[in-house]
Amino acid sequence: MRKLLSLLTVLTLTTPVPLNVIACGGTKTPPVVDDTDYLTLKQTAQDKIQTKFANLINDSSNLRKVSDVTNGKDIIEYLKSFSEDKNIDPKEKKGKATIDGFLEVLKTQVLTISNNLVSKYPELKPLFNGINPNDILKINTDDLDKILTYRNFIWRGKDFGVAGFDADKYGITAWYHLTANLQLDFTCLGENAKVNTTTINQSYDMYFANDGSDLNQAVDFITNDVKGKLDKQGVVKVEYTTANPFDDSFVNKKTDILNKIKTNLENIIPKLTIATTQLTNLKDYHYMNRTGTNDDSYDNIDHNPLTMIKLKYHLDSTVDFNSAWKTPVDNRLNDFQTVLDKWIADNKLTTITNPDKIFVIGNYKTTNWSIDGLELKTISIPYYVSGDKTRIEDTQDSLDIVDKLFVGANPLFIYPKNISELNSGHPSTDHNFFNFNIPPTDFDNFVKDDVSLQEIYEYITNKTTAFLAKQSIIGNIAWVNSNLSNSTQKKH
Repeated sequence: MRKLLSLLTVLTLTTPVPLNVIACGGTKTPPVVDDTDYLTLKQTAQDKIQTKFANLINDSSNLRKVSDVTNGKDIIEYLKSFSEDKNIDPKEKKGKATIDGFLEVLKTQVLTISNNLVSKYPELKPLFNGINPNDILKINTDDLDKILTYRNFIWRGKDFGVAGFDADKYGITAWYHLTANLQLDFTCLGENAKVNTTTINQSYDMYFANDGSDLNQAVDFITNDVKGKLDKQGVVKVEYTTANPFDDSFVNKKTDILNKIKTNLENIIPKLTIATTQLTNLKDYHYMNRTGTNDDSYDNIDHNPLTMIKLKYHLDSTVDFNSAWKTPVDNRLNDFQTVLDKWIADNKLTTITNPDKIFVIGNYKTTNWSIDGLELKTISIPYYVSGDKTRIEDTQDSLDIVDKLFVGANPLFIYPKNISELNSGHPSTDHNFFNFNIPPTDFDNFVKDDVSLQEIYEYITNKTTAFLAKQSIIGNIAWVNSNLSNSTQKKH
C-alpha cells in the first residue's frame, strides 16, 4: 500500500464529527508537507543513468579505434604485453597514459549523460533544482588502481557461436577488451530538498581495435544472429491470477519473471552470460496507465488507478464519483487496445490468444549480456501478462472497490458537497478535499491521545487495505507461439 499512502499524503483530511469537538482537543495548524518524492525521483534518475550506459553500447560508443583515443598507438602496443585479466597500473607510465586516454573519452560520455538527465527528462527537474547540469554526474578519480581492467579477450579464430563469423572480414588485426569500473558521484536533492552526493558503481565494457577495423559491423552481425534465434521462440507469456490493479505484488514479482526469462535465454543461446544488473530491465505498460502514445509507450510502471481520483473539482460542485471513475477507465481500456495493437505490430507478432485477458504488455530489454566475452547490443524481447479475467471484468472489480471507498453506503471517503463542511483553516478551491469517515470513537481517541498526522495516515492506510486485499500469484512463464486468434477488446 505504499502508493496509496503516498496518495493520501496529498489529500486534505477532515472529519464528519462536529468541529467543536476538534476545538476541545486543541486546534493545530496542519504542517506544510513537501510532497516531492525525492527518493522515487532519485531511483528513476539512477535507472535512466543505467539505461544511458546501455545506450552507449547500442550506439557503438563503447567501440573504439586507435585514432579515437589520445596516445592510441602507444596504448595498443602496451596492451599487447598482457595475457591475463589484470588491472591497469596507474603507477606505470604507460598504464597511466592508458587510463588517462580512456578517461578522457569516458568523461565526455558521462558529461552528456549528466546534461541529458535535465534536458530530456522534465519530470526529474525538481531533483536537480539549483544544481549545475554539468555537476550532476562525475567520475570519481580519487582511486585509479582499479578503474580500468584488461580482460583476456580471446577472439582469433572464434565464431562466437555464429556460423560464418570471421574477424578478418571486418579488417580486425588487434582487438582488446577493457572494463571501466567507475565510481560516479551523483549529486541531487534529497530529503528536505538538501543537496547530497552519493556514489553509483557502474561497470562499462569497452572494445579497442586497430584503425581500419569495423567493430560496429562485427558486433551487429553477432547480435542480429542471436536476435534471429530468439525471434523464432515467439513471445514470452506470463500467466497471472487476480489481476488486481491496486496490488503492488506484481511489481514485486518482476524479479521472478526476469529470472525465468534469463534461464530460458541461457538455455537457448550457448555461451550466453547475463549480468545480475540485467534484472532491472523489464519495461511494461499496464492497461490502467494514463499514457502510452510516445516512443516509451511500454515504459510506464504505475499500477495504481487510485491516481484517477486526483482530479481537480470545484468544491461547490456535485461530484458523481462512479461516473467520474468509469469514464476515465473506459477511455483507458480503449487506449490500451490502441497500444496493444501497436505493440503487436512493433514486435512483428501476428495474433495472440485471448487478447481480452492481457493486462500488461512489455519488452524485456537485454543489456549487460555477452557471448564469449563480447558485449552484445540491446535486444527487445516481447512479453505479456495474461490474467484469469478479462480487462472488462477486472475493471468492474475496480469500480466495485471505488463504490466501497467513495460512493456506497458508509464509504471510507466522503467528498464535501459544500465548502462549509471544511475546516476554515484549510486553503480553498484548488485542492482535492475529502472527508475521511472516521468513526466517532476513533476520532475521540485521536483528540485524547494527540496523535500525529503520520499516525492518522497509517490508520487510514490500514482501514483502506481491508477493501483492497486480494491474492496475486505468478503462474507459468513460457515462450509461446503468437499465431493464434485475433485481438479485439473495446470498451464496455
